[in-house]
Amino acid sequence: MTKWLKFSGLGIAVSMIIIGIAILIYIVIIAVNEFFIYKASLPTGSLEIILGEAAGVLIEAVIRLAFLGVALAASTALLRYGVEQYKNILFSSTTSKETK
Repeated sequence: MTKWLKFSGLGIAVSMIIIGIAILIYIVIIAVNEFFIYKASLPTGSLEIILGEAAGVLIEAVIRLAFLGVALAASTALLRYGVEQYKNILFSSTTSKETK
């Protein structure tokens, strides 16, 4: 197995970055898809029916936004720690080469 394929150090950092970017792209695709597909419908009838249907739509939108927020937070954390670990590995390898 070659050095860069080992799943330690640099491999973990790169995989965290790739997974973070993949989740971020997935979130953008879902958000754009929902933006273009959503059709607002105006309910008719009594006040109770209108408020009931509006509350259902609002709860559904809040749940979708919460999902996107959690996924975005996970993606951001993976990217942050992946890049941080990648920089630490590169910095430690350059300083060890300079001291030799």
